[in-house]
Amino acid sequence: MKFNFYKIVAIISLLITISPSYGENFSFKSSYRICFTPEGNCASEIINTIKQAKRQVLVQAYIFNDMLIAKALAEVKKNGADVKVILDKSQIKKQRKLIDFLSRSKVKVLITDHSPAILHNKIIIVDDTTITGSYNLSNGARKNHENIVFINESEFTKKYIKNWYECAQSITTK
Repeated sequence: MKFNFYKIVAIISLLITISPSYGENFSFKSSYRICFTPEGNCASEIINTIKQAKRQVLVQAYIFNDMLIAKALAEVKKNGADVKVILDKSQIKKQRKLIDFLSRSKVKVLITDHSPAILHNKIIIVDDTTITGSYNLSNGARKNHENIVFINESEFTKKYIKNWYECAQSITTK
């Protein structure tokens, strides 16, 4: 059977052009930073970014036991930013001390029970910056091989904010 190279290329090109695209271009004002552990001090970069919050900090986390990050959230709440955290119910016993600390600091903590699924996101939204990656907000993450990216792009971040509030609205356990 003889294949016509040009026909194959034409068909592939057509398929690529009609396939839906979910990506968008960032604005020219966008910027990003990447941090890798164990080489980088990602926790400090997260904390420094949180401390720059003027309006809001929204968190979705599966594992969250890093008290230094919790203290940064409490500090920006005290300074007037709106701070909210969504955690997975499966981790509530392990995170009780942190949850109590955040609650005492007037940080709104929501506990999700999306059974049988879990909330496995690792997201922090600080004003117009989205922080996401494989990095759990845990002490152990500092030793693991993890990654985190800080994306400063308001339109991109709006999509994460929308997702955060959609998740929050679906929570029945508060």
